[in-house]
Amino acid sequence: HVNWGACPLFINCTIVNNSGIEGGAIHSNFGGYFKMINSIVWGNSSPAIYDNGELREGTSNIYYSDIQEGQEGLSINGEAVLTWGDGNITVDPLFVDSESDYTLQDGSHCIDTGTTDINSWDSYLDDITEFNGLAPDMGALESSYTAVTGCTDPEALNYDEGEGAWIDDGSCVADPGYNGEEGWFVSTTGTLDEDGITDTGNGSE
Repeated sequence: HVNWGACPLFINCTIVNNSGIEGGAIHSNFGGYFKMINSIVWGNSSPAIYDNGELREGTSNIYYSDIQEGQEGLSINGEAVLTWGDGNITVDPLFVDSESDYTLQDGSHCIDTGTTDINSWDSYLDDITEFNGLAPDMGALESSYTAVTGCTDPEALNYDEGEGAWIDDGSCVADPGYNGEEGWFVSTTGTLDEDGITDTGNGSE
């Protein structure tokens, strides 16, 4: 329970397989205020996070976390406010055993998709500097695996849907149809400028 102005900070938590009448994972009321970062909320009774919003405005702040059913799985009521921030996902975390072993399997999209930036949320805390791979994992148990990188832009010619990449490595090749000209365009960022041409040059096919 997060009650009466309490303001906990959930960092790299795994909250799974809990049940409650109002809030299987977290029940907040009377002005409760919490932040959740790099965490996994899965397999709890629905709604997983509940804020009744009575008497005082409460705030639920969620960033870089894997939340089952996403915002639809939450119940934010009355004067309560939800901040659904950057980096959140809604995919099966792929636990080794969903009942007893919450280590992430190879291929989990929770791998390397957390953030190192903790200090900006709470100045008393240091940023995360120790982790495996490209970035911290979501959840309490850091995996020994590394994320699959590739082109994650579905509009690109080399979209890695079949390869299963979930972190963009900037290798996307844009469809020439973006600017009506023949040729290929390679971007290290996967982005296009205002003219529809990637920012790293072009060449002919």
